Amino acid sequence: MKRYFLDANILIDFLACRLPFAHHAQQIFEAAEQGRIKVFVSSHSIASVYYVLRKYSEEKPLRMAILALMENSSVIALNDEMIVRSLRSGWKDVEDAMQLECAYSIRNLDGIVTRNIKDFKGSKIPLLGPERVLAF
Repeated sequence: MKRYFLDANILIDFLACRLPFAHHAQQIFEAAEQGRIKVFVSSHSIASVYYVLRKYSEEKPLRMAILALMENSSVIALNDEMIVRSLRSGWKDVEDAMQLECAYSIRNLDGIVTRNIKDFKGSKIPLLGPERVLAF
């Protein structure tokens, strides 16, 4: 079974039904629900996604949607060592460095799924656009 780490933009695409990107995000989560792939998200992404979407969504439905998303995702928590490595990494965007640290902590990961591939240039893990995940 393929194992993918999902960047926050994939979560937002899915939860906000952000067009034209929602279709691929929905397919990814359907594949995870069906047990065809395993997906991982960072705890930081959950917080960031909630923060961004609460401006556009009602509180209770947003919380319920995030809880439902988590049912088929494994959440990777940032710890102090990961945060320190992120801050010392030299990456331009510390949030992206935190995402990478979470991804690096997962064994046998097949890829990081993001729409911002250029933001992760230099990753030790293959980068995939969401449209490519289910093509494999």
